[in-house]
Amino acid sequence: MEDLTTDTPNPTRAKLSKKWQHRFAIFDQFATREGSFFSDGSSEAFKALPRKERSQASLMVLPIFFGPFYYFAKTMWQKGVVLIGLMFLFAVVLELVEYAFDITVPNSVAGLPLGFLCGTLAGYDYYKHVQYGEKMWPIMPGFLSHPVGVVAFPLVAFFIFMGTVSFTDPWLSEADLEEMNASAVHSVSGLWVDEDSNLVAVSLDQGGGTLHTPVDLFMVSISDIVWGEDAVSVVLEAQDSDAAWVLEQDYEVEGMFMELHDSASGKTFQLKFVEELGASK
Repeated sequence: MEDLTTDTPNPTRAKLSKKWQHRFAIFDQFATREGSFFSDGSSEAFKALPRKERSQASLMVLPIFFGPFYYFAKTMWQKGVVLIGLMFLFAVVLELVEYAFDITVPNSVAGLPLGFLCGTLAGYDYYKHVQYGEKMWPIMPGFLSHPVGVVAFPLVAFFIFMGTVSFTDPWLSEADLEEMNASAVHSVSGLWVDEDSNLVAVSLDQGGGTLHTPVDLFMVSISDIVWGEDAVSVVLEAQDSDAAWVLEQDYEVEGMFMELHDSASGKTFQLKFVEELGASK
């Protein structure tokens, strides 16, 4: 097997811990100066390594959790900065997927690909950094071999991400939000009937109003209006007691329906619209 180390002692390598010395000895057996992790990792030299050594060379735990910051800690700042740019570009893809398919990807899941990419590459990259002084992956575009290109890349990626977010989730002015909230208040106001044919009257304006349930008539104030992915919720609080309710309308449900969540009893009532009422003064 070809010996890829040089005869000149590497002072940085000599100062490494025994654990890193062992890991570097593994990389010596298959890593090449011009190769990438993927080309070297598919070589016969890599495949000939024992399974334990292949695992030690191809996955590290700390970079999975710390990502680009692990690269910064190991003085590989150029690659760390580019990884941040790739993170923004990946976020753009996720944002478009969520928008196109009307789904929400949990943040914990969204961060896994970059984490495992860092966990896979970090050890090999550190070896190339110490052994050969490599600053950027050879498969990356040429402009990333210059500091200006490295710094510009995440900035451009960030602006692309912000532009995508502004398209898929437009920023609302205060006036727009007030108009939306007024529409939500109007949509939950009216005379409703529950599944047991009991009438529920909701008469609201932006300042509050009345909620007339089969149990009692309550003077209420609006404590919050919450806009979700699929529904809007108007949160009401009684003015003279601890009672509270949530009126929730689903965007996807055809017809005029609403759920009334009673916080005191923990019950939820399905309501169907009957007719409009005048807003309270």
